[in-house]
Amino acid sequence: MVGLGEEIMPNFPETWNDIENPHKRAELIEYLKDISSTLKADEVELSEFDIDEVYHLFFDDTELERPESEIGSILFDLDEAAVVRDMIIILDDMIKEIGDAETAAFLRHPKWILAHQTARRAFALLVAKGLPSYS
Repeated sequence: MVGLGEEIMPNFPETWNDIENPHKRAELIEYLKDISSTLKADEVELSEFDIDEVYHLFFDDTELERPESEIGSILFDLDEAAVVRDMIIILDDMIKEIGDAETAAFLRHPKWILAHQTARRAFALLVAKGLPSYS
């Protein structure tokens, strides 16, 4: 039983044994899931989805801006890198256009539908290699 304040540690699938940074892969998959399941601002409790955290993962906490460099660390192959690159381009375009804005501004941006569709493709591709379980 997990006590108050204790973190639940993920169990990674065996298919992830060759990945150097499975925690970041799990985080990436979680954010892709969030983006792919959030189509409009009125469909989400904004407190549950923070675009700032997404940007930190893609642009600050990893080298996903150059996704090929994350093959073997977070990503498995060039197919995953390509779809992550597509996601990066969209997110980068949006931040250039609206800057450091609240999550709702991103969800209302005309390119959000493209981010949503790209995240769905990326999520489907990445989860094909398995998902962590939490216990």
